[in-house]
Amino acid sequence: MRVLKFGGSSLATPDRIRDVGRIVLNTVNGTSAVIVVSAFQGVTNQLLDCARLAERRDLEYEQAYERIAERHRSAIDSLLGRQGRPTRALVDGQLGELRDALHGIRLLGHCAPAALDVAASFG
Repeated sequence: MRVLKFGGSSLATPDRIRDVGRIVLNTVNGTSAVIVVSAFQGVTNQLLDCARLAERRDLEYEQAYERIAERHRSAIDSLLGRQGRPTRALVDGQLGELRDALHGIRLLGHCAPAALDVAASFG
């Protein structure tokens, strides 16, 4: 079995994601494989920063969240177009969960390590 792992810089733009797709298709070629992908380049740090802003009750966290959400939505639109509606719905659901987690951090004014892990996990 093959395991292919792609880091964030490999997923920085829709064009890079297309390259990853081609690599996977050409490498796997019908054999069993595990494909591991990281968050888009820079997103993990953005998620952590967003959680820290929410903890400080800095409403900038909402704009930071929107930038993360828009990057993901834009990538889906660029890669899949209209065929991406089911994927977009799935991602929008996850983004809603992230928004709720950030809102909870803001309400508490505290970001426990487990809450920070939850925010980072959305990458």
